[in-house]
Amino acid sequence: MVLALVEPLHEDDAIETQKLSSDCTLKTYNALPALGFNLVIICSVTVVGIWFGTKLDEPTTPWWLPTAYFLWMCGVASGWYQFLRIPFEIKIQDDGLISFRTLFGRIVLSAADIESIRAWGNVVGGGILKVKRKRGSLKILYNMAGLADFVGKVKTLNPTVNVKGSWLNPLL
Repeated sequence: MVLALVEPLHEDDAIETQKLSSDCTLKTYNALPALGFNLVIICSVTVVGIWFGTKLDEPTTPWWLPTAYFLWMCGVASGWYQFLRIPFEIKIQDDGLISFRTLFGRIVLSAADIESIRAWGNVVGGGILKVKRKRGSLKILYNMAGLADFVGKVKTLNPTVNVKGSWLNPLL
């Protein structure tokens, strides 16, 4: 099957539907606007870390600064790793295949492989969804456009999915 790029119907419409063949409808959920804010945050934290690094070789450097710098940069590396693993595009096909596209690559799995969808954080703080599958888990930003439709579609394709989270249940 050939996947086609889908142009948005409207500028602020992040959910598109396109007929690829007579038996397969593809839904696309786009999280790029939500990732933009996170990119600004992670870049700012990285710049602060680089600035800390320039202060390490001054004669008046406190004894604790190299350790703080090391811990800060470990946190920055972990943040970048998590950021690059967040899907920025999710495609659901009617045959039950779900494709999560990240900067590290594409993860394609069946809706039957998803065991649970759990809400972390809160709506105000921009929480995340943890999608647990048989071989690992994925994290999705809460402020992704079409989140309720995505969770509902997964629940339709796989009724055994356990949906957890106080602010997620009202979406269904």
